[in-house]
Amino acid sequence: MVIRTPAINPGFQIPRRGYIEFNTSSIPDGATITDVDLNISINSVPFGGGPRANITQIEKQVASQTNANLYADIGNGTAYLNNTLLNTVQWYNLDLGINADTDLQNLLSNNWFAVGFRGIDEDSTHANETWVDASESTSDPELV
Repeated sequence: MVIRTPAINPGFQIPRRGYIEFNTSSIPDGATITDVDLNISINSVPFGGGPRANITQIEKQVASQTNANLYADIGNGTAYLNNTLLNTVQWYNLDLGINADTDLQNLLSNNWFAVGFRGIDEDSTHANETWVDASESTSDPELV
């Protein structure tokens, strides 16, 4: 996934948003969700620094959306985390907060949960981007 913000030359770089969707079918529908943490690895931070991003709710399953609708969904979703700095090559453990806990609880019977990434300065002239790897381990998303 790439989170990218636009450059001065719009032909070079356009606003982009990213997402990660998780299959949650291994979690019983009747389970009680008490915490949702997102573990991600930033594996590249070009241009001298990564963006700040809002990590947002995705309301509809990714596969059921057109690209335009998914782009809007990421932009309009409730922010689980605001202004999250992703500027260092490292592992991040991000507690997504009570809204994510509730959303995952409500989505258990649908067997999916997704988060969006939206650069907070995507309308600026800064050219920052970050590549994000998501672990496929059993701790992502981590439920405590």
